[in-house]
Amino acid sequence: MRIHRSIPLRAAAVVTVAALLAACGGAAEEPADEGSPEAVTLKLTWWGSDARTAIMNDVIASFQEEYPHITVQGEPSDFDSYFDKVATATAAGDAPDVLCLGGAYPQEYGAAGALLDLNSVPEVLDTSAFAESTLVSSTVDGTVYGLPTGGNAIGVIANTRIFSEAGVELPDDESWTWEDFTDLATEISEKHPDAETYGVEMRIQDILGVYAGQRGDGLYDWDGNLAVEKDTLVDFWTMETGLIASGAQPSAEKTVELQNVGPELTLIGTGKAGMSFAYSNLLGTYATSSGDELVILKVPGENQYDHPGATVLPSQYWGISSQSEHPEESALLVDYLVNDVEAGKLILADRGLPFNAEVYEGIKDLLDPASAAAGEYVTEVTETTEPAPPQPAGGSGLNDTTQRFEQQVIFGQLSPEEAADQWIAEMEAALAAG
Repeated sequence: MRIHRSIPLRAAAVVTVAALLAACGGAAEEPADEGSPEAVTLKLTWWGSDARTAIMNDVIASFQEEYPHITVQGEPSDFDSYFDKVATATAAGDAPDVLCLGGAYPQEYGAAGALLDLNSVPEVLDTSAFAESTLVSSTVDGTVYGLPTGGNAIGVIANTRIFSEAGVELPDDESWTWEDFTDLATEISEKHPDAETYGVEMRIQDILGVYAGQRGDGLYDWDGNLAVEKDTLVDFWTMETGLIASGAQPSAEKTVELQNVGPELTLIGTGKAGMSFAYSNLLGTYATSSGDELVILKVPGENQYDHPGATVLPSQYWGISSQSEHPEESALLVDYLVNDVEAGKLILADRGLPFNAEVYEGIKDLLDPASAAAGEYVTEVTETTEPAPPQPAGGSGLNDTTQRFEQQVIFGQLSPEEAADQWIAEMEAALAAG
């Protein structure tokens, strides 16, 4: 047995891309040749917890010390309302100057002319530290509309206390299969003395892409088409209903209740699950919340199929609105967020491990043990996998669509086969409209 090293998007915004295109005039305007020497104010928006907001406030203060003529107004939001707020503000012509995006949003907003071409301000924003593979999800027709905040990879977060209390050993994650995983989750639930502790907490939005990638299809192809096969969806939902039936996973009601809660309210975050699938940057958050020792393991099945499914993905992207009256100052802010070591020392691993090698070298000795372990895991995944095709325009509703059909399956309203057919039809229609 070998134990490894001791964390998208949800809703499509209610404002359509067509509305964004109309609001933005169809294309980003070129920035002025010279930045204004006068005092300017920028709006910067992001989603996340109070802890993230505290970090961002420190980063803003640090940036303003270096650039005293720039005032930055931070506009944090909760995840559930964030994208609707951004879409509404953009359509109204009042978009924040610098905004955080993820999933298909950089491509959708970029294609709609709502974002600035980041290579149009080379004198203040250096994009050279980012490999082309890290910019796939923010590039449209060769134009880069976002720079990644950092990288993560999906893994299995395992609670060593729960394993010990159940008398179950951690798996050999170099060789375990999905069958091993379901057996292990069931064994933990059966043997753990607390009936309210489960073998696994399943969040389909965090694992379906990896599951599909292992089988060689993935969710999308490089042409932006849906690639996942019906059998993959059927097998996944059949596995999940089996986990619920065995008691390895919570009831359908509890699974739905926990679908989109914050880390501190999850079962893994409250010390009530032996395993959960999550992005690597959340290892420390879950460990702090639960008060337990957690480790990150490879996803089951990585050596079961011809293709590993886990890949390193940018956590989020920083973009600049094409509506900004201060594109160069906005570019200075983005450059500070992704390329400055001092900013990196404040952000650390909150948004994934930095892709800028200089920033990563400058912070790695400051990382807490969980973040350092996550960094080792990301490094290992980087060495063994290739980048996955990006989520195409029209794909921003993936998580909502997937969760909706998951609910119908686990409540017995649809069979896995029926849900798979309907999921594919709905996703193909969304991509065609995107």
